[in-house]
Parts: sequence; C-alpha cells; structure tokens
Amino acid sequence: MTCLLTDFFLGKGFNVHLLVSSTEKRCGSILDRHADLMTAMEGVSNSKENLSFIDRFIREKDIACVLNQGVFSEAYLHADCHKDVIFINVLHSCPFWEIKQFRNKSLQESLSAEKNKLRKLKLPLRYVLSRIKPELSHPFLSSFYKRQIDATKYYVVLNQSYKTLLEKRLYHGVIQEKIKVIPDPVVLSDEKAKPKEKIVLYVGRLNQEPKRVDRLLRIWAQIEGKALGWRLQIIGDGPHRPVLERMSAKLHLSKVSFLGWQNPDSFYNSASIVCLTSTYEGFGMVLTEAQSHSAIPVVFDCSEAFSSIIDQDVNGIIVKSFDEGDFAKKLLSLMKDEKHRQTMSRQAREKASAFNIEKIGKLWLDLLK
Repeated sequence: MTCLLTDFFLGKGFNVHLLVSSTEKRCGSILDRHADLMTAMEGVSNSKENLSFIDRFIREKDIACVLNQGVFSEAYLHADCHKDVIFINVLHSCPFWEIKQFRNKSLQESLSAEKNKLRKLKLPLRYVLSRIKPELSHPFLSSFYKRQIDATKYYVVLNQSYKTLLEKRLYHGVIQEKIKVIPDPVVLSDEKAKPKEKIVLYVGRLNQEPKRVDRLLRIWAQIEGKALGWRLQIIGDGPHRPVLERMSAKLHLSKVSFLGWQNPDSFYNSASIVCLTSTYEGFGMVLTEAQSHSAIPVVFDCSEAFSSIIDQDVNGIIVKSFDEGDFAKKLLSLMKDEKHRQTMSRQAREKASAFNIEKIGKLWLDLLK
C-alpha cells in the first residue's frame, strides 16, 4: 500500500520520504525500488529517542504532511509541536481488531505469550469477558482509538462500515468529518491475459492469527483427491510456516507447495482461484490484486469490506464463517465448472477497476487539497 501511494504521489510531482524501522533489503520486495527514499528511524518504536528523531526529521525536511501508515507510531501525539503539518492516521485493519484477535486465541496461547505476571493473572477474567461482553476485555481500547482520531487532522479507514462503527462507539453516533473512507488501491495488470491453470493460490503472511492458513489446509484435504490436476500454491512466509508444513505432511497433501516470499504477480496470472481463510481482515488487498489478474477470490465472510469487493457468485464467492465443509464444497464446485470460472474471471477483472490507483489516488488528492 505504501509503495502504491509512493508511486502515485511521485507521479503527481510530490516529494516523498519513507521513514522505516530498517532499510535492510528484502530480496525482490516491491519497496526495494524506493530504497533511496527510505530513512531508518532511531530507537525502538515510540521510544523517546524515536519520537525525537521523527520530530527533527519533520523540521529538517520541511514536511507538509505525515501519513502514519498502520498507526504504528505515536508521532501524531506530537502534532501540536508542528502547527503547519497535516497528520493523517491510516487504519489498515478493521476497528477493534485487537478484540477479535484476543477472542480467537485459546486461553493457553494467551497465557504462554504473556510475560508480565500481573497481566497474566488477569487473563482468565479477560478471556471470560471477551465472550460475554467483548469490549470489557479491553477497557482502554476505545480511548486509545479516540486519541488516535482526535489528535490528527484526518483518520482514514478502508470501508464506510468502519467509519460508522467508530462514530457509533466513540461519538454516540455523531458524524465525524475527520474520519474519511479511502479503500486500498490496486494497479490493474496490463500483462496480456493467458489461459488460467488449475491452481488455487494463497498470498499473505504465514502467522496463526488472523490469517489461519491451517483452515485452508484442512479444506484442501477434503477436496484434493476429488480435484484431479489441481494444485494449491502458498506464497508468503512467517512464524507459522514450519507448523503449516508439518500439518500438510500429516494430512498427506501431495499437491501443496510452500513457495516462500515471492512477487505474486506471475502467480496471480497463472492461478484460477485465490483463497483467504482469515479470522478477520481490514480490506483484503489480496482480493483486489487477484481480481486485477482475473483470478477469482473465495473467502470466509470475516470482513464487512468484502461485500464492497465481491458480488456473490459474480466475481467471487463469500462463504459463511467459518464453515470449512461448505467452503470445500463451494471451492470444489467452482474448480469443476470451467465455463462458470471463465465468466467469473472476466467479471473479477472488471470489478477490480473500481479500485484502480487513479480512482483511489484522486480521493487522496482531494483530501490533501
């Protein structure tokens, strides 16, 4: 997302600087071509050293606008020190994703991960509360979000439903003009279309939550023997990869390939279908990327944003969460119906045009004006 915006802003004559945690290159990364725009920040995130560095950088480079991608930095809390600078916080997930992630971990997982003794003692109670009244499991989360919004000029979310939720929960339903809706953009592939192969694709991080690729492996286990000639390719890397590879071996899956981190474009071009089995997603940029390459997305109904990306059974399929049996049934049906796949493939490409970088970029330009 940062790379796409950087390309767009540079094309419109803006000067762009990228503050990053590390300038270490990742082989083939889309950001590598912007290495000369990157500056590594000092200190760990939100430390006094780090925030002081950001303050100096803003002054020395005469920065006019700060886009805080993912709201990873608390630089916006220093907005009062930079009266002439526009600070924009961007939430690239769904609001209150923290509660969803907490609810979908087992109590044992949470206890094992928590190192603070006092917080560990409170975990069982929070775990119960998350099932009875979820917001009580994170009592300070609402004030955290409100601070992120109130301290900046604008707060950007990916979907209208997210704006409505924040206004309802934080402002008693009063419309907040500073909360803006700008979806993630996509660059439509100009590569000449080629015949699709019998490939189902996953693209993304390999972590347990929220991606839950283990669900996809169990789904594939239900249909591998019934889908002759089809393969499942998994593009991405992360801490859960060894667990998933062992799981694949235990399920005796012979048509599954773990290909690590790759530029996904050529894989999108070959794949007929792209699957996402996450617990939650902010937008699911993988889906519009897939559609732009005429690949058909099949997903669990885990995000309010999906209904703006997928028209059911027209340019993709949304399956009730988290019914793995129904997902397997619908996926297999699509794999066996070549004529329907070809129609959906063309319509997927058409749908992606709604999120073309030029259209979404105009929303950013209008906001900056």
